[in-house]
Amino acid sequence: MSIAHTWHNQQIQLYTQELDHYKNYNSNRQQVACSVEILCQAGFRIEPAPAGEDFSDPGFTPEEIEFMAEMEYGRWNEERLRSGWYYDPKKIRQPESAHI
Repeated sequence: MSIAHTWHNQQIQLYTQELDHYKNYNSNRQQVACSVEILCQAGFRIEPAPAGEDFSDPGFTPEEIEFMAEMEYGRWNEERLRSGWYYDPKKIRQPESAHI
């Protein structure tokens, strides 16, 4: 194997490791990208605040919060399934104490 070929393989390994490091950032980006859609599905819209106006609490109801939480969980679950996660009943830990 030539020195150039070895160097090239090392660079590919480093790049792959770097991508693995950043895959959680992609998850965060997907969450932000979907947050607008989730808000719209809940009946809200995103618009610029008037100049000089501070952020105000939108006053979500408990029902709206629950709806948006379910939407986000669905997005998160789909993301995990697409990346190869799967349910494994062998990995479920049973409580060691009846008091837990």
